[in-house]
Amino acid sequence: MDGFLQSLGQNIGMVTIGGTIAVACCAMALCQVLAARARERSRRELAAYVAEGSMTADEAERILSAGEAGKPCCGGKRRSSAPPMTADA
Repeated sequence: MDGFLQSLGQNIGMVTIGGTIAVACCAMALCQVLAARARERSRRELAAYVAEGSMTADEAERILSAGEAGKPCCGGKRRSSAPPMTADA
């Protein structure tokens, strides 16, 4: 047991880096699962609206496709289709 603790103490930097990478991977996976879950919930709600006649299938399709452009993942920046602002405008 003393040998293990001594070895751990000598390699604390590597252990810290490895632990940080493991936590980041778990956080990213959780974020992707939550995003997929929210997307599926939205699809179900839109399907219900179409079924009850509150909206057309074309409107629902347009709403769903609007969210797919750029697809940010967990805090990523969404790409805008608008042209960049210039100092003149």
